[in-house]
Amino acid sequence: MPVEIRPDRVAVVSLVDEPKFANDFESLESTKLDAPASIVLDFGTVRHINSSGIAALLRLRKRLIEEDGKLVLCRLSPQVSSVFQ
Repeated sequence: MPVEIRPDRVAVVSLVDEPKFANDFESLESTKLDAPASIVLDFGTVRHINSSGIAALLRLRKRLIEEDGKLVLCRLSPQVSSVFQ
């Protein structure tokens, strides 16, 4: 999915239902974001997540913490939410 940069400089990524999110995170990496970055990950179409997907999210979170950025997860299904809990 392409990354949408909103006027308030927040990057919104609508994730596809692919457990690793490889293509989504590649798109995010190639997008120039202002520091500190604010990223919203929309899980609206995601039905499940695996350990590789969680590892990718943790790497992104670590990078944003180092850059004083923000990471927001939204529209998590009950199945995905339970994996995080």
